[in-house]
Amino acid sequence: MYPTKKLPQILTKDDFSIWKIKTQDYLSEGNFAIVDQWKSLIGGYSNEKSLVYTGRLPVIVYGDHTNVVKYMDFPFIWWADGIKVFSFQKDVDTKYAFYLLEHFKPETQWYRRHYSLLKDVDLPLPPLSTQSKIVAKLDEAFSNIDRQISLLKANIDDVERVRKSILSELFSGNYQIKKLQEVCEKITDWTHQTPTYFNSGYIFLSSKNVTSGKIDWNNIKYIDERQHQEMYKRVAPRKWDILLAKNGTTWVAAIVDRNEIFDIYVSLALIRPKDEIISEYLLYFINSSEAKRQFNSRLKWVWVPNLHLWEIKEVEIPLPPLPRQHEIVEHLDRVFAQTAELRLSYEAQIRDLETLRQSLLEEAFSGRLVGE
Repeated sequence: MYPTKKLPQILTKDDFSIWKIKTQDYLSEGNFAIVDQWKSLIGGYSNEKSLVYTGRLPVIVYGDHTNVVKYMDFPFIWWADGIKVFSFQKDVDTKYAFYLLEHFKPETQWYRRHYSLLKDVDLPLPPLSTQSKIVAKLDEAFSNIDRQISLLKANIDDVERVRKSILSELFSGNYQIKKLQEVCEKITDWTHQTPTYFNSGYIFLSSKNVTSGKIDWNNIKYIDERQHQEMYKRVAPRKWDILLAKNGTTWVAAIVDRNEIFDIYVSLALIRPKDEIISEYLLYFINSSEAKRQFNSRLKWVWVPNLHLWEIKEVEIPLPPLPRQHEIVEHLDRVFAQTAELRLSYEAQIRDLETLRQSLLEEAFSGRLVGE
């Protein structure tokens, strides 16, 4: 094991001029990169040369609120709020310090000040020559890992493009076009007031339970008999209804896949198809890019983007004969099962690579990576 020091013991006492730049002044292109506390290395750009950080490079930029660590080896503009800039003493390799802080930083606790925790961590500090060896090994290994992850993410994007392409192709036939209100016997929602929740009782679902195309029946809330009876008189969901999350910008829908008594919040729209359209076909359409395009074109922005019921009712859907609907659904079921399997495989490989990254850091700071 290497000897340890705490972060304040290895920092220089350099004074940094702090120049504030407002988020609304960010440019999409410019001469100088703006570095803030968020995950992306560069938050935006500016042409204000007077705002450029003029201290020595490289340095570490640390997001005190977000717990994000960045290695900066080129001139940048420092967005001051929530940012700390670390410059290290001569016996510390800055790239080594980057890997060190990335590995030993405290667990993120949303929007608290993390430096108060980070400064008390014991950080392993071998001789400078050993630090350089560790950095060389990690740079090479992480470059390979990042390259593999990029390829896997590209594969995932390809899978999504295939799904969207097939959906678009199947819904572009020469079919009659109808509005949702014409093919559905009910498009409605319910309570606009947050109910009183209980530890047990009747299931109460909101948009948080419809995020993946399937209803999450595990992370649910409950209401009592009185509230349930009041809501159920207006909306009595049943199997094969469709629930559409109508707030936000994703517009994800899921089918009610079980016989269950439950109630819904205003963030969900209940859509009940007539006999001329099967629920699975309607679900595939609502989750398609064409439906989302129509939702977005009707979107009303207030503080939170939200679809109104009348906007949902006006969405137009291609309506083939029932036998063709069944054929489309069977085909999409097969394709989506195959692509879902591919996606899960790619995601598992990414997780394995991230685990490998962490294990390499463990080896580096325990003295095993460079054989010491």
